[in-house]
Amino acid sequence: MGRALTSVRIPPRLWSGTAKLLGARGVATICSVLSLAILARALEPAEFGRLTFYLALLALLHPLVDCGTSTAALQRGSADREILLGAIRAGRSIRLVAALLAALIVATAVLALGEQDALWICAAALLMSTRALELSSLVYHSDLRWSTPTKVRIGSSMLRLGSIALLSACGLRTFGPYLLAAAGARASADVVLHLSARSELRGTSSKPPVQTFLRASLPLAAIAILQEAYFYADNGVVRWFLGDAPLGFYNAAVRVFGFAILPVAIGTNVALPWLVRRARAGELRSSVRKLTLIACSASLIPVAALWVAAPDLLSLLFGGAFGEATWPLRWLLLGAVAIYAGAPALTGLLARSANAAVFAITLGALLFNLTADFLLVPRLGIEGAALGTFGTELFVTLAAILVLWSSEKARAH
Repeated sequence: MGRALTSVRIPPRLWSGTAKLLGARGVATICSVLSLAILARALEPAEFGRLTFYLALLALLHPLVDCGTSTAALQRGSADREILLGAIRAGRSIRLVAALLAALIVATAVLALGEQDALWICAAALLMSTRALELSSLVYHSDLRWSTPTKVRIGSSMLRLGSIALLSACGLRTFGPYLLAAAGARASADVVLHLSARSELRGTSSKPPVQTFLRASLPLAAIAILQEAYFYADNGVVRWFLGDAPLGFYNAAVRVFGFAILPVAIGTNVALPWLVRRARAGELRSSVRKLTLIACSASLIPVAALWVAAPDLLSLLFGGAFGEATWPLRWLLLGAVAIYAGAPALTGLLARSANAAVFAITLGALLFNLTADFLLVPRLGIEGAALGTFGTELFVTLAAILVLWSSEKARAH
């Protein structure tokens, strides 16, 4: 086992790509906080509320427009550029249709409801069609080259902040123009990414029939939706049983938890093409084992530090009253350790194109989380919700490792 691990060489681009994406996410977070600060002062509370609602709606629609095409293309083409280019072309067709359909649904709803600034909302929704162009950036993802994508995303975040600041300086007091500015900044990044990758999209390609590619991508879209559902199911249950104030305390803990798991979420996403190639070479098990060892080792000290600092950190970030979320945060941090231990195995299953297994694990996680929430939240409050999340992440980790190891053992025989 020791020789197998030492023989696995993780490419430096995987580490540098993860670091670059974390840096870009940090810039995006700072720009987002500054943008919200400007908007909270520029808009009346009702206008600000409507803006945040439609920003959240567009963010929710982006994974639906993706339709699992990114992961499906990487599964098919990470080891063969000709297949990858064909998958990108098929995926662009799917994304364009999905984006136009989503925009049509949004437009129909806002116009039928007589929503204020309806035309601005429709224009922002229509800009989701540029997601079809963003798929071209997979040529960078497949080769673990993240310099251009991170620079473009940082530029997009700064453009969004600058546009919002300019509109505020002009005295605009309705949310529509701000919504379109935010959507336009995101769309500009999609266009720039496509133009920058265009020279690498030329050449022969093996484009699969759209229907065939859609059959591969739709289960991945369902997996993404289920993952979002089980991650945020706590919100509905906590609000139902406990009300809005405890929900605020719980979501403060969830926000810290989200930052704690960001490195492994980004790192495993970066690693997917490499794991696809390792799977083709028959070396997936040893590669996942080494990634898991590194991820677990890297998580222990930061998680331990957050555990100790939890009460002071929550009070510093959110106010003294949020010390009530200390033990919920600590349970969530144990869930973070489980995620660091299980994310490489779950990504390994995706690299093996075991989409049905990942779907089953994710559906099981949703059912487990909902059951735990309904049993624990009425008895333990928000600590019960956090305990349920910890149990859910432990379930996902054990299931992913068991399924991957069993399938690799069967292949070896």
